[in-house]
Amino acid sequence: MNIVKKYTIKTSAGVVFAKVDIKNFLKRDNYEFIDFLVFVLMELSTNLLKYTDGGSIWLLREDNKYALVSLDKGKGIENLSSALMSGYTTADNSLGLGLYQIANNSFFNMQIYTQTKLSDSGTVVLVSQKGIDENVVYFTKTYMDLEQNGDYFQNKGNYFLFGDVSGHGVKAQKSAVKIKKFFLDKFVSFSLVKSFFQDLEKYLKCHHLRSTVSAIAEKNSNKIEVTGVGNLNIWIQESDTFHLKTFRDGIVGEVFDEVTTHSFELYKQQKLIFTTDGLTTRDTSEFLSALKHNYSPIMLNLCMLHFLSSELDDNSILIFEEI
Repeated sequence: MNIVKKYTIKTSAGVVFAKVDIKNFLKRDNYEFIDFLVFVLMELSTNLLKYTDGGSIWLLREDNKYALVSLDKGKGIENLSSALMSGYTTADNSLGLGLYQIANNSFFNMQIYTQTKLSDSGTVVLVSQKGIDENVVYFTKTYMDLEQNGDYFQNKGNYFLFGDVSGHGVKAQKSAVKIKKFFLDKFVSFSLVKSFFQDLEKYLKCHHLRSTVSAIAEKNSNKIEVTGVGNLNIWIQESDTFHLKTFRDGIVGEVFDEVTTHSFELYKQQKLIFTTDGLTTRDTSEFLSALKHNYSPIMLNLCMLHFLSSELDDNSILIFEEI
């Protein structure tokens, strides 16, 4: 999915701006559930002002389907089951119907992750249109919320390219675009993946493009084979914990000797997660273990970006789930 809109909600004026902007945006797309998503936006953004010091609203899109997400680092929801009941509220002048009405509709799913006991407490609420494909999910968060970064994802049939160009800004983005095109034009077979990285190395140098860390995955049925170059992390879910595998063999566009290969066989609802920079190993491991496997890949991705991402770097997350 792509994050197509981001709104900072700190004041009532921010709520009004988000309402008008998102309504106009969805009208241009002739979207059929405009009224419902605007209702969701108003409920979630109003809750951000009622119960927290403010937060963010993101609009997500996959093809012609949309999702809306609210993110905050407030005190969390103490009693989540009660909060979803009709008429429950802890705020004055509230009917307590918002979350209940959102949760009980025919066309959208709602997921909530909240934590109340950690120093970085907070809540993520995801309202996503039914039918969104969650088998493979990729999100990126740009450096200091700029539009340009060097993270990239591209699929070609059963092959998936994932990586991060060095640096930030327009040149990094240009390099990422060129790498994706090179992959689409040149990649033929996983058995020739080492030659592909060697050819990419020459291409980047010849065209004075940025170097990159990169991985290519091939997915056949429930089996995934991954080859990568450079500092990328893979998290594989085993039972209720996630184990870390890493690539550490140089950077494409500079000098590297070998590529590292890992093979995985996923069982139902098991997840395989790639992360680029900006996510610390210790915090990611603890957070993933706490979340276990109860959340969809989209929700898991949002929680990781929100609670674990460094504001000092861009980062991306790619999740495979066996469905």
